[in-house]
Amino acid sequence: MQVLVFELNNQYYAINTEFVSEISKPLEVRNVPKSPDHIVGLVNLRGNIISLMDLGSLLKLEKKEEEYSHIIIVNMEEELIGISVNQVKEVIDIEEDEIDKLRRKEHEGAIEGIIKLDYGIVNFLNLEKCILEKV
Repeated sequence: MQVLVFELNNQYYAINTEFVSEISKPLEVRNVPKSPDHIVGLVNLRGNIISLMDLGSLLKLEKKEEEYSHIIIVNMEEELIGISVNQVKEVIDIEEDEIDKLRRKEHEGAIEGIIKLDYGIVNFLNLEKCILEKV
């Protein structure tokens, strides 16, 4: 399996590249009045209007005022969704058994497991549980 590793709030995360449509530089964001906290706004990507989500809010991370350097565009059930990240680290090939699955009930959901890499621990996200339940 191929995963995309990125940084968000000084932590590493990975998602399966099968969901990744493309990676974009930051785009102009249009605010959406009365939208949920996890919706940053809407962006226009070559004529496609895409919801930009705050993954940190979905993961209940501490709010930090950091610069986002990239937007990862994911395709979830034929809908494009943008996720702002601090840095895209790399795309790597891993085997399924390299993901240490979390066994505790409170972690069932967004974080499916961890991957141990040379530069640190990477949280492997289940995008379907994380994003689709909020869209």
